[in-house]
This record gives sequence, structure tokens and C-alpha cells, in this order.
Amino acid sequence: MQRNWIGALIGITAVAIVGIGVALLFWGQDDGAGPTPSASGVGLASPEVSEQPSQAADAGASPTAPATPAPIAGPWTITWTRVEGLETGAEVNAVQVIGDTWFAAGSMAGTAAIWSSTDGASWGRAEVGQPSFPEGTPDQYFVEVADLTAIGDSLLAVGGWGRRETDQYAWAAWLSNDGGATWQTTTPGEGIGLIAVSPGGPGAVAVEAGTPTFPYDSVLRSTADGQSWQAHSPEAWAVAQVLDLGAAGDRLIAVGSDLSEPGSPGVGTTPPLAWFSDDGGTTWTQVALPLVSGNGGIALSVATAGGGPLVAVGSSREIQQEPPYPETAVATAWVSTDGGQTWSAQALGGNGYGRGVATAPGGMIAVGTTGTLFESGQELAWSSGDGVTWQDAGPIGAGDLRLSTVAVRGRVVVAGGDCPRFPPDCGSPLWRGEIAE
Repeated sequence: MQRNWIGALIGITAVAIVGIGVALLFWGQDDGAGPTPSASGVGLASPEVSEQPSQAADAGASPTAPATPAPIAGPWTITWTRVEGLETGAEVNAVQVIGDTWFAAGSMAGTAAIWSSTDGASWGRAEVGQPSFPEGTPDQYFVEVADLTAIGDSLLAVGGWGRRETDQYAWAAWLSNDGGATWQTTTPGEGIGLIAVSPGGPGAVAVEAGTPTFPYDSVLRSTADGQSWQAHSPEAWAVAQVLDLGAAGDRLIAVGSDLSEPGSPGVGTTPPLAWFSDDGGTTWTQVALPLVSGNGGIALSVATAGGGPLVAVGSSREIQQEPPYPETAVATAWVSTDGGQTWSAQALGGNGYGRGVATAPGGMIAVGTTGTLFESGQELAWSSGDGVTWQDAGPIGAGDLRLSTVAVRGRVVVAGGDCPRFPPDCGSPLWRGEIAE
């Protein structure tokens, strides 16, 4: 049984469509440079890396965050080092910059975990409340935080939990009112899992990838306060897998894959799609994404910040329809200069998948891996100044992580991922990069 509830969801979808089980962690992250909350006091990271939750006494005034240097026009040359100190078993689904603080969200040994930092190098683990489970003991469950954002004067995180050796899942949400030092669970959900969250609608909107009874439809959930949620099933999201969303001004942008075509996200010729909404997520316009090559594709992450073009990453691929379903995947970036209404496709460089992307003044960066959608090989990083021409931004990684999220602030870049093995034994899930002048 795949320990990750998001991966289990994709497995459910694949089983329902083609009769095979697959395992994949999908992460939420849009641009890696989250909105700035109005609350002061964001940035309460301990200056020392610790795998123990922070104590309340440690959550006082945070160290002053380093000043942000002037942006450098991309593409960038980046020198990477692995962040030391996070224990084996830590996995990261999202890296965000909110205000002056870095946040990483994911799990630690099967429990929900959020870390924060003022410089991207030294990280402290927050106190994160665990959901109330309907029965059994906590060690029978796994919990993941998938994404986080600001909502009013608070911080909001979303994710989900699952019960081991069963098909029992539910989404979860957490709120922090002290800048990320402590997180409390909100009203529990019943669906499968929230995989991405963004400012929008009455306050924030999140994607629930499927329902327990019909995992082909994506559901939008909106909240004004992070406590009470409203569900909406957009017509344009029927028989679709929405995998990420973000806000570009008042417009919401989402990306994913069409499931109405034969196959599944893992073994079929599903085309990549984007959607945009100008009414807070009530109605969406669907846009087909072009392919660099192949007979299918999937868009996994979208970046909407930075004031430049919108950028999404994923893969164009040629997949054979007979077992063992061999594929040739080309890591792909899609760029839109008109707010998501039209997109062009560019090869990032090399075979594999672009899995996370971030934009910032001066340029953008994407991370991913070689290998297939479900299995990773070598970690990859690319950089661009315009989203059209990309160059290698490595070397990065030790061949053990599935890099899936990235954020940039000034000249510092932080990338994160999960371990494709279970139990996870890949070491620290974070890499920190310095952009050369």
C-alpha cells in the first residue's frame, strides 16, 4: 500500500481506468513565492535545524531576515548544496516564501510536518497538530501537508491523511495565527485530499483531486477563514485531474491532465490542460496545452508570481499502450503571456519530467527528475530569463530524491522533494542554491 494519500489517489484513478495500480506522490505548489500576509511576525523559524517541534518559548521575535539583493536577469548559474540537519524520514511537498520567511511543508515519519527558515539554510520544525482519526490508533495512519498560503492575517496549510492498508482517506487543513510557529487543525474533511491551495475566491481556494466515489473529477473548495469550506465541482473539471493552481492577480490558473481520453495519467495518451477563472473559481475556461513531441502529456505545476509570463511544467511523452507501457518523456515548459489564454511549449532540456517551477523578478527556475512519472532518476534543474530559452541549472541532487517543488527569493533558491522509496531513507529533502552574480 502506497503510504502517501496523494499517490494512492492516482493509483485509484489508474486502477479504475486501466486496471493496474500505480504509486506517485503529487505535490501542490504553484509559484514558490507565496503572497505576503498582512500579519507581522511571520518568520518565527528557529535558527537551528531541529526535528523536534518548536516550543512556545522559542516562538518569540524571529531573527531579522537577510535583506533581499537586487534581482539578476536569468538564466541563472546556481551553485547547490544539500541542507543538512533534517533527519531521514522528512519529505517535502511544497516550498514557499511568504513575507520574509521560507516554509517547507510535507511529512516526517508519517506525521504532518512544516518547517520554516529565515535564510533557506537553517530550518526549525513547527508544532503541527495531527487530525482526529475516526478509529484505531495514530500509528495506523499517515498524514501529509501538501501546500500552504496566507489567508488574511493567518497562514493556511492543506493536505490529507490515509489509513494504512485501507482505502480510507480524508482531506485536512491547518491554520497558524502566530506566523507559522504552531498550527492547529481545522474542521476535518471527508474527501480524498487537498493537493494545492492559493489565494482566491472569498479568501483561499484549494483543489481536491477527486472524490471517494468518482476519482475522475476534481473539486474546488473555497474558504474565507480556513475553518469552514464550500465545495464546488466546476463543469470544466469533470473527468480531469487538476494538479496545481495559483493566482495571477484576480485570475486563477490551474493545470493538470484530461482524463476523458483513453488511458490514465500514468499509462495513457492523456493530453495536458490548463484552465483559468475570473470569478473566483465558479466557472473555468479550459485550454489545451501543446506538446513538444509524443502522443500525450501532463502539466504538474504552475507559477503565477513575479509579474512576468505564466509558466507551467510537466512532460510531453510517447507512451506505448502495451505492458509494461514503456515511455519516452521530454521535460516540458509551457509559457503564457496573455494570462493563460494561450500557451506555447518548450523543451526544458533532457528526458524526464518538470515537476516544480517558480518565478521571480529577473527569471524563473524549474526542477524535476529523469525517469518516468512514477519512478525518478537523477534530479534536474533548469533556469530561464523569459520562459522560452532554458539552460541547465545544475548539478543538483544525489540521485535519491524526486524533486517536486522550488522557491526563489533574491539570489537564494530552495528546492525540495520526497523519497520514492518506502520507508523513506533518502536523507535531507532540501537543496539550497545560490544564484551567481
